Amino acid sequence: MGIRGVGLRAQGWITAHNKDNHHMNEKAKNQDFDVLVRLVRKGISLSKNKRLREALSERGDPARRLDKELPAEVVAEWAELHPDREPPASEEDITKGEIRSLVNKVSRRLEKQGDEKEDKLTRALRRMPASDDDEEARYAAEQKVGSILGGADFTPREQEFLSLYLGGVEDEEIAERMGIERRSMDKTKSRLMKKLRESAEKQGIRGF
Repeated sequence: MGIRGVGLRAQGWITAHNKDNHHMNEKAKNQDFDVLVRLVRKGISLSKNKRLREALSERGDPARRLDKELPAEVVAEWAELHPDREPPASEEDITKGEIRSLVNKVSRRLEKQGDEKEDKLTRALRRMPASDDDEEARYAAEQKVGSILGGADFTPREQEFLSLYLGGVEDEEIAERMGIERRSMDKTKSRLMKKLRESAEKQGIRGF
């Protein structure tokens, strides 16, 4: 598969993985979650919460990732804790104890987000510009993804690995197809992630 094909497959993969968060963020906009999100954000200190800071840093700039991901996680956690309760319209409608509990639970959700299913390479690819419903925005996003991938100094073997990986092939099968040891997979992913990040930085593409 050529780099163009890899770029398009990556774009489709990224879009699918962003749908859930997009849906929850839209819900946060459509309902009055502004007060709740603000209170939870006020209760989260990235300087004090090292685990959360490190988890977010794997997905980009910690502060920016927090602001982007927080609304969806607040909505999801509130729905689980209070399925029949409207979000508070003011600070007086929620107790300090409830806020502390929500801050702790949302922080843990953000720390664990994708840990069980995603490795660093997956999270790095997930930070690539996602497409939008608008055709022009989608095209622009695809161009950025293709530019990042095309600008990375991949060897033919690395390009083959990435093509299989983005195609959803399991690690064990990739190792078997390419004749590499299973324990070498993480090193290969780390090397690819570094090249992707360097490519994005050279081109001034933010959000990766």
